[in-house]
Amino acid sequence: MPVHVHCRKRRPSVETVSGSGDQPTAWGREPPLQSRLMDQHKSRFLFTIQFMTEQRSTQLANGYELVDGVRMHAKQGDRFQIPHSTMRRHVGVGEFVEVRIDSPRFSIHPDAPVQCECPQCNEATTKPVICHEEPASLVAVPTQSAPARGWGEQFWVRITSRAGEWVTGVVDNPLHETRLHELDLGDTLRLHESHILAIHRIHYNDLLLRMNEEELITFGQWLQDQGLIP
Repeated sequence: MPVHVHCRKRRPSVETVSGSGDQPTAWGREPPLQSRLMDQHKSRFLFTIQFMTEQRSTQLANGYELVDGVRMHAKQGDRFQIPHSTMRRHVGVGEFVEVRIDSPRFSIHPDAPVQCECPQCNEATTKPVICHEEPASLVAVPTQSAPARGWGEQFWVRITSRAGEWVTGVVDNPLHETRLHELDLGDTLRLHESHILAIHRIHYNDLLLRMNEEELITFGQWLQDQGLIP
């Protein structure tokens, strides 16, 4: 005669310790209140340290810091265009991205136009921004000497590593305002996806190949909305 074994799942026990102040749960006794509070404080402390580290990594001398392209686009709309989030998400090691640094410490100079506009995107600015059109690794640019004036500076960075939304790279242009922001060709810079204002056109095909079907559809719709494709 066959033997039938009836297996019944064991129900979780509920344990209490008299006088401990611990609360019973479906899976046993919760950790002591003091332990839970310590864990909460530890988590908040670690989050604060991470946030402060990331903030310091994007700040330079004399109040210079990386400009957040997402915020600028939200503020100025079509007058400040940035790459679609899908493109920024897929940019990787060895590729060139354009960033800008600026400082609120320096006001405009008497000979600078008030509320000047960028001739390429009509962006309204309170002072001029020095722009480097191409990475020095791709196009040789003669060394130019100019006095530091506290202007913003937009330049190219070649990515050397990436961890999630954060990118590390090296400056790929000789910069003009180095005396003030202490950043120059070959220096390492850490930035967030939101700091990427442009991706060099030589990488467009590679970026498309990295996108999945859903991302391609989203990106194609964005191109249509921008009037870039019919």
